[in-house]
Amino acid sequence: MKIIAFDVGGTFIKWAFMNDLEIMEKGKVPTPKTCFEDYLNTLQGVVEKFEGIEGLAFSLPGTIDKKTGLIIQGGALEYNHGREYKKETEAYFHLPVTLENDSKCATICEHEMGELKGIDNGAVIVLGTGLGCSFILNGQVYDGTYNRAGEISILLEGDFFKEGFGALLATKCSSVSMVEIAKKALGDNTLDGIRFMELVAQGDEKANEVLDGCLKVLAKAIFNIQIINDLERIVIGGGISDNELYMNRLKETLTEYYEAFPFPIPRAQIYKAQGGNDANIMGAAMTFFKAMHYSPLSQK
Repeated sequence: MKIIAFDVGGTFIKWAFMNDLEIMEKGKVPTPKTCFEDYLNTLQGVVEKFEGIEGLAFSLPGTIDKKTGLIIQGGALEYNHGREYKKETEAYFHLPVTLENDSKCATICEHEMGELKGIDNGAVIVLGTGLGCSFILNGQVYDGTYNRAGEISILLEGDFFKEGFGALLATKCSSVSMVEIAKKALGDNTLDGIRFMELVAQGDEKANEVLDGCLKVLAKAIFNIQIINDLERIVIGGGISDNELYMNRLKETLTEYYEAFPFPIPRAQIYKAQGGNDANIMGAAMTFFKAMHYSPLSQK
């Protein structure tokens, strides 16, 4: 079955032309910041490249009611707020459309073919501009009552009445926030994530102080998530998860929390996501095939 799967982000729209779950061709285009009409025209520029397309699968930011196809809150894409996305895109493209939250797409991918395969209770945390999170509970993706389960970016990690949005978890420890904190600490506005981790590896004192501070906040959040949900495994995704030093330091910091308690606490295993940059694409495609009652894995 030939489809196009889209991973829509605030900066780029990644796309993949797929035959079942095999990616035949992929690329990315800038995400329009202007309006929904420009957004549709951008998608059309991708769709018209290919013939025989049977459907479109979307991984999207924000809060999504996948049953109705409504985007309740559009995240970084304000023109998606309150939009009947499924209805409008199907009318525009004359193709069946499915949509799912981006973090849940990553989790679906990991549960079907990655580090959560065979795990009944686990989570995926994706580190990027914010902190995407989604849970597998009792073998199923957990949406929550209002489709907001896993929105840990807005967990409070400070006094909201004094700090405002600066009190949110994402501003304290996401990979993007970590670099912004490092820019101020090191007095270098040209710093990026790769250079920052190079400085950490070289033993730069200020860089290591920033990393330690961010990891303490992140590890505390993971600790709390584990205590609340009693998970077997937590998978870390996002570009920073490719850095072995970062992952090792995160595990060490989390271990410090566990060992500080005078009684044993069950520990979730921490793994790096297998899905990589295509996890959201694959999760979106799996969501589409499930909705179409089509089983590509059994047909390959």
